[in-house]
Parts: sequence; C-alpha cells; structure tokens
Amino acid sequence: MTIEEVLAETIEPPAPERIEAAIESLHMVGALDQHNNLTSLGSVLLQLPVDCRLGRLVLFGSFFRCLDAALTLAAMMGAREPFVAPMHVKAEAQAKKNSWTPEEFRSDTLAALRAYREWWSMQSQGHYVSANRFCQDNFLSKPVLLNIAKVKDHLLKALYDVGVIDVSAGGRLPYLPPGMRHREIPPIPQQLNENGDSLPLLAALIAIACQ
Repeated sequence: MTIEEVLAETIEPPAPERIEAAIESLHMVGALDQHNNLTSLGSVLLQLPVDCRLGRLVLFGSFFRCLDAALTLAAMMGAREPFVAPMHVKAEAQAKKNSWTPEEFRSDTLAALRAYREWWSMQSQGHYVSANRFCQDNFLSKPVLLNIAKVKDHLLKALYDVGVIDVSAGGRLPYLPPGMRHREIPPIPQQLNENGDSLPLLAALIAIACQ
C-alpha cells in the first residue's frame, strides 16, 4: 500500500495536500527514497522524539562534535522561546537578548542557547537562587528552560538507544542491550562536544533545521 492509501484508512484521514507536503518534507531531509521507502536515515529519525528536521539537526550535531549544543537547539526550536518581553520593558528585554550574541551572529536562537547554557551551569549544580535571579535579570522563563532540559534528556537517551552516540564516538563505547541499560542517561562523550562553541557551525545547524 502507498502512504496515501494507508492514511486514507485512518479514522480522520488528513487532507491530500497535507500528505503531499509531509512526503515532500521527508524527501528533502533524506528520510524517504524516490520510491517513498524509508531510508537508513529515515529509520534513525523515526526513533527520535522530535520533528524530522530537528532530528537531522541533532544527528549533524553529533557527527560534527557539537552534540550538547545541537540537543539544546533542537529542544528550543521545538518549543516556545525562553525569552519573554513584558510590554512595559520590551526594549530592555530585547537589549538583554541581543547582548548574548555578537552582531555578526545576531540570532534569537543562538542567544537563547548561550543564555540556557549559563542558566544550566547554575541550575545543574543546585544553585537555584542564583539560577532564578539569572532568569529574572535576563527575562527568561524558567518553566520553558526546565522543559528544554527535559526534552534534551529524552533526545540523548534516544540517541544512545539507537546507537548514534557509539558511532559518532568511533565505536569506543561499551554496548548495553536495551534491557540492561542504566536508568540514568550516560553523559555525552567529551569528544562529541569539541566544537560546541563554534558560532559559524551552530548557525549552520540552525539553517539546516529551517530548510
């Protein structure tokens, strides 16, 4: 059966134009071949709990050794922006957001990434008072930041489960069958974050996810 035939049998079939747009999108990211069969890339993307474009961003982040940043970007781009702009201090909030990126790489997404990293360095170490004050001073929504951290964990676990981390690390990680995996998610191998501060590379990943 074709994709269209399968979806036509669902309780509430999507509109034909939406199916066509979705198939085209899957072709663009390389998840489907010319015969609409799932590719190897598509099989991996299918197991990641994000949109296929964001999944591809994460995979590129792993292969180009900026995985933690890629996970944060994917989690952010799939949710609300963490910056808030109250009407009575809108200009101040915008200025604070802009302060997180240099002019040559002015980007709301990159600004949010860098602010998140600073917040997480305090939050993850239990410095909650400082982390909360940081949110207030930088017009950041703590619930959104916490949600980003949760999504990152889900994504990282999925990458371990599907074997992407092991491949990216050169096959040097010990294999654990699914039933024997630890409940706690292992940290990202250090070598997969070597390029995590490269703004040109991170900007390119954002562009990939927006195609």
